[in-house]
Amino acid sequence: MKKISKTRIKAAREWHQWLTRDELKTHSQAITPALKKAATALALDPKDSQQAAIMLRILAALVFSNGKRGRPHASLKWGHEREFGLGYHFDLLRQENPKIKIGRAASAIKRRWPKEYADCSETTLRQRMSFALQVFKDFTQEAEEEKRLEALEAFESELRNN
Repeated sequence: MKKISKTRIKAAREWHQWLTRDELKTHSQAITPALKKAATALALDPKDSQQAAIMLRILAALVFSNGKRGRPHASLKWGHEREFGLGYHFDLLRQENPKIKIGRAASAIKRRWPKEYADCSETTLRQRMSFALQVFKDFTQEAEEEKRLEALEAFESELRNN
């Protein structure tokens, strides 16, 4: 969605002021290609006064509202493997220095593994660190439980054979 510059708004306002009453009536009833496109996108009929009023309000909200700029928060999806990798790297740092803070860990991870986190800021890493560590711990706990179960099954099978 394009935002309209202040210069274009000013030019449109000045153009509109110079129209005669008849020209204004003609232009207000005209269905321009842009209006057709907007009506089609919104599934509204520009000839119907109520639907035209609805379309006017929708378009005004889209163009002039004070919405937040930029990418919506947390819209960059991280896969399970990437979360696991960040948790693994954080765990490695914690093994070296158990008291390391998340902020320092984020900058250390950014320095040690620059290729893996080239598209992330330290702030992003810091924000994702706790969840990533939890993903890593959950996975390692599941793996340890599976190993224990396999060892127990092997032991039971050995007992049955004897």
